[in-house]
Amino acid sequence: MWSYKTSRGVITMIMALVLISVPLMAQTTPSDGGYAAGKLDGERDGKGSALWILGGCILSCVGVLIAYLVKPSPPAVSLVGKSSDYVLGYTQAYKSKAAGGNALWAGAGCLLTGITSCIVYLVAGAAILKYLQSLIPTQ
Repeated sequence: MWSYKTSRGVITMIMALVLISVPLMAQTTPSDGGYAAGKLDGERDGKGSALWILGGCILSCVGVLIAYLVKPSPPAVSLVGKSSDYVLGYTQAYKSKAAGGNALWAGAGCLLTGITSCIVYLVAGAAILKYLQSLIPTQ
């Protein structure tokens, strides 16, 4: 027969199972292999390349623009054996996210070049000013 202790034990077991399973379900990503799963994976993988810092250093603001406009291709290894919806979501998200990352790296290069140029001009200006002052006779 069902008693208070038995029902309390059953309710406790059910609550324990629910409390254990909820965090596990929250950690899973969509496993349907569709567009949403591909988009999540593409956003996660699209980081941009640190090599674009050279583009920002050499081409300045034009390098930042080029880095944003050039959309990198996703790695083919990530797309092998996936559904067409997954590939579409992954490719779109990867290109968007990686282009933004590339533009950030190029912007860092542009900023680095600007700061370096300012320091060089200040040092050169101070040296020229000191040289010109040495040409003026003192009394």
